[in-house]
Amino acid sequence: MTTTKKASDTKEIKRYLLLAGECSRSVRISCILMFVALVLAPMTSWRIWKIGPAELCAMVGSLIYFVAECNGRMPRSIFASFWPPFLAIATIGYLYCRVFYSNECDTYGMLTWFYFAFVSTIAFDMFGSLSNIKKLFTMCSAVSILWYLFLYIYSQRISDVFFGANLWYHSVRYSGGGTNPHQVALLMAVASIVTFSRMLSEPIVLKKIVLAVLTCLGYFLLAETQSSTAKMAFALGAVFALYRLIGNAKLRLAVLCVVASLALIFHETLISEFNSWIASDSNGAGRFELFATITEPLDKSPVFGLGPGNHASGGSAEFHNTYLEIFAMAGFTGLFLFTFFSFQLLSIVRKDHVALATLIALYGYGFSGFGMRRLVYWLLLTMMVAFAQRSSSKVPVSNLTSMHPSGGGVRWQRV
Repeated sequence: MTTTKKASDTKEIKRYLLLAGECSRSVRISCILMFVALVLAPMTSWRIWKIGPAELCAMVGSLIYFVAECNGRMPRSIFASFWPPFLAIATIGYLYCRVFYSNECDTYGMLTWFYFAFVSTIAFDMFGSLSNIKKLFTMCSAVSILWYLFLYIYSQRISDVFFGANLWYHSVRYSGGGTNPHQVALLMAVASIVTFSRMLSEPIVLKKIVLAVLTCLGYFLLAETQSSTAKMAFALGAVFALYRLIGNAKLRLAVLCVVASLALIFHETLISEFNSWIASDSNGAGRFELFATITEPLDKSPVFGLGPGNHASGGSAEFHNTYLEIFAMAGFTGLFLFTFFSFQLLSIVRKDHVALATLIALYGYGFSGFGMRRLVYWLLLTMMVAFAQRSSSKVPVSNLTSMHPSGGGVRWQRV
């Protein structure tokens, strides 16, 4: 019993030191591996089968933290509450699909969701333990922009291939080493939103200029991917960041009313421009045709869905829409759970303008892309929610001034 109490005390003392900004060696290693995973996640050309450097770094970093800091137990969090029921629902759908519609199910896709569940749950706990996570998030965004700028310049001056990774998709869309441009487009959209949001609130002129330059570079790389979805995500995040910059609540309401009135007056022009924008994307009109086939999987399994797989257009394609994919994958039950999870995330990030703009961008991307099945999505989401939750904590770290064993554990003394 004494040994168990000492182990418990040691674990809680480690947690205190983490909250105070003192990271253990295992946390530092895990953190570095997660950041490397985030930066390299779009470089899917380096994968062997489904596994590449980013996937390995994320898994190894998660395992190190899981064993050294969690003592082999899954930490409690919003992600730990979401994943078990969601995976159970998706598994039921997968098994049903396996029996009755085997041509549509995806076994490897099901395993990928379990991988995301483990990595995101551990990553969220690890990121939340870092006192400077918000600065690290900005730094990681900046490093990502600079890394893919380097690869872009390399592709223009030296070669289209970087150590076996193709830097361009069909020679016309910048992919940053990916088999398609979607992951680098999503990363650049979010990284640009982070630097843009930080620029708006940065009081030091020199830092503001640096952040502005990074934002421009990030958007330039985003534009080179020719991803209309990622451009839309950036625009939504930027608009919300600017909107949150208005401090007066009445002025915010007035601006919102003016924008709504203008949209109503010029709705025909806006619809026409939107249709032109969709038509300019080679996949734009086709995706709306895919969206219309959502009734097919719902007719087959409306409650629990069909699990991961291609369920659009007679089982021949995916929907290219996060919310329709969740609907088809987990049915009404899974969609309800995901909606509840999303509102929980919103309640955490709503007071932080950087986190809110990032969440809006991620969810905006989901309207015409399935970002949730990409590693970069979950690493960005966990990092962003972690710093938002930490910054909104009711008990600042500075208020935890001393600790001492009490019975079987450690009690924090607040002043």
